[in-house]
Formats: sequence, C-alpha cells, structure tokens
Amino acid sequence: MKAFKWCLAVFAGCVLKCVNAQTLTLTHPTNQQTFFLSRWANGADVPLRYTTKGFDLYGDRRICWSIFRTSILGVEEAYGIPSCFDNHQELTVRALPKGQYRVFGSLVVSGAVVANSPSCGFQVMDKFWPSYDWQHIHTSQDIPAGMEVSMPLDGSGLKQARIPPLWRLQLYLGPVAGFLRMDVRRSTTVLQVKQAAAEHIMKRYTVKGVEVPAGTCVGIVKDEVVVPHTSTVEEVDWFTEARAIHAGFQPCGRPPQFAAVTWDLSALRLVMMSH
Repeated sequence: MKAFKWCLAVFAGCVLKCVNAQTLTLTHPTNQQTFFLSRWANGADVPLRYTTKGFDLYGDRRICWSIFRTSILGVEEAYGIPSCFDNHQELTVRALPKGQYRVFGSLVVSGAVVANSPSCGFQVMDKFWPSYDWQHIHTSQDIPAGMEVSMPLDGSGLKQARIPPLWRLQLYLGPVAGFLRMDVRRSTTVLQVKQAAAEHIMKRYTVKGVEVPAGTCVGIVKDEVVVPHTSTVEEVDWFTEARAIHAGFQPCGRPPQFAAVTWDLSALRLVMMSH
C-alpha cells in the first residue's frame, strides 16, 4: 500500500510539472501596437494570434481572453466578459472603438487556470486624414508627403499639419502627353483641371506631330466612376486619393460612362478637346 501511494504521489508530481510547464504567448498584437480606424469606421478589428506549449496533454483544455480598456478618466475597466475558446482557434476582436487597451490570455485545464500570458497593451485611434484646416498630429500618426507642418518652437503642444492652400497636382495623360502638372487650391474645379489637361495635350501632340482627332473629350474618373465637372479638388479628395484618380477618354456627347482606364494612345490616337 505504501508503495502504491508513493507511485501515486510521483505520478501526481509529474502531472503537476507538466501542467506548470504549459505556456501561452501572445504574438499579435505586439505590445504598444497602434491600430488605425478606416475613414468611416466606428471601430477596428484586432486579430489575436498566440502560441501554446505543453497544452495538448490532459483534460478539458480552453484558452480564455480578457480585455481591459482605459476610460477617459484614466481608470482601467473590463471591456466585455472573458471569452474562452479551443486551442489553435484563430480569433479577431471586432469593432473596438478608440481607446487604450490591455489584453492577456489564460490557459484553463478542467476548469482551473494553469498559466497566464504576459499582458499586452495596444491602442486604437483615428488615422490622420489630411484636411485644408490645421489638425493636431499625434505621436503614432503618420502624415502624407507634401503636407504643411507647424511645430511649436518651444517644444510645447502638438505638431499640426494641413494640406497647403496651393499645391501641385499631377495627372497622367498617356505616353504622348505625359503628365499634366498644375497648381490647385481647394476650390479648383474638375472642369478647370480638364481644360488645363486639354491645353496640355493639344500642345504636346502638336509638338510631336501627332494628329489631333476632333470630337474626343476627357472625363476625370475616380475608382472607375466619372467625377462631375462641378466638383472641387477638395470634394474629390484629390490630395489624399490621387492614385485612384485618372483621366478617361470618350467621344464627345456620349453618356459619361468609363470602363477601367487603359493607355494605348499609339493605337487609339485619342486626344481630348475642351468640352
């Protein structure tokens, strides 16, 4: 009987060592990571990625995650209730609003917590969206190239940035005409850009001796949708989304519908006329 009890005690000790050797490590998000909200979103989706060690051995195994959010008063509060999942299950926390967060996980075997992961702090905040008005730049925010930046000389306060009142717009008009470059303001209209583009192409085609077919007009296309000529550079968000904006060509008088823009002017020999 004593020998049996001794063997049982040794076995229990081995099991305890195995349980104590189990670990949970959070690999994503990383500590102090920042997640930026998309432009019209109310919250950010944050994936939880982790690794476990020695957790597939005994009992009913679960991983429970706890998330805490710091209030505007600086008080850390539980965000929701702890949620438990099977091991190796991929998880994403949906629609986290702006704020400071802390997350950690617990390994649970047969209802008992056997290990906790180190806690990880991260934040959700607005991405910096350029504006023609001055905006504060937070430490974790990146700003696009070409912004006008204001910095306090005494080091106090936050940096500010805005789209310059006058900035250089570039629009690709094909291999013959190249780029149109013109200075624009927030109030510059799409019609003014089209007129400048027409003059630019007429000059370039004339210099290169390329025939200018009549009856071809230009439209400004954003994400394959024609932009009304009355829209302004600010309304189109041209400074921020220049890569999504292209010039498209069609016969004058045709309803303004464009497919994906392609550039093969050597075959099409299309030139825009102001319209």
